[in-house]
Amino acid sequence: MTRVMKLLRTLPRTWGWAYVFTVFGVVTWWVSYESPANLRVYVTAKARVYDLHADVPGLSILFDGQDIKEKRQVLSFYTLRFANEGDRPITQNMYDESISFGVAWSNGKVFPPETLEVSQSYLKDSLNPSLRDEKSIQFNKIVIDPKDYFLVRVLVLHDQGTDPELSPTGKIAGIDFDKVQVTDWSNKTDFWTSLRQKGYLVLLTLGVVLSMAAMLGVVGLAWVHRKLKGIEPQMIRLKSDLDHVNALLKVTADAIENERGRAQAMLDQPNAQRGE
Repeated sequence: MTRVMKLLRTLPRTWGWAYVFTVFGVVTWWVSYESPANLRVYVTAKARVYDLHADVPGLSILFDGQDIKEKRQVLSFYTLRFANEGDRPITQNMYDESISFGVAWSNGKVFPPETLEVSQSYLKDSLNPSLRDEKSIQFNKIVIDPKDYFLVRVLVLHDQGTDPELSPTGKIAGIDFDKVQVTDWSNKTDFWTSLRQKGYLVLLTLGVVLSMAAMLGVVGLAWVHRKLKGIEPQMIRLKSDLDHVNALLKVTADAIENERGRAQAMLDQPNAQRGE
């Protein structure tokens, strides 16, 4: 620790202010940063309407006028969660008007969806979930504010032993809206939500970590500064030696030029006498 303090004392005073402003800038950026709109779709639950643990002879299960047990089909409820996990809203002009907004199943038959939960009443009044065809559902292209979400439940008739694949339909500008994530939402907590839940303790810890990182950076700069400061006298001596060498070279060059002039004068003198 003493060595670190000695290193810090070698820094110019302005570097201390640079450290303070760096930490302040990082914290300010972290608090004020807004991530773009980010729509995510999750399968939060999937449940069979019925579950037979053994084949019962003579048992029929009728649905929609057909014996689905004989056809080796099952009914499953899918619970889907749509959430804008960004810090900016999804507006109506961000949707591609030519493509319906919803979810499609790779196989099976889909029945009319129902809304289970919404984060605000506007979503419940405007969402209007409906069937697009027998394998897909659609919603109105509504405004989804930051952190808003809605849950829908869909009944699907599909082959026993196979799970249909789900894929989002539609295009939203600036959003990679191309897959459905299967997750246990009961344990799902995003990073920013967890920070808000943990409150000031997390912020304090984050501040300490950032301060330590900045301190290490300042110590590194101090080490470089001290090394450069130790090299500085050597560079000054080297410059002085080079200046001395240059001066000697100049004197030598002047002497050579003078001698050349004298020699030329001596050669010119006999020629002048013969001419007389």
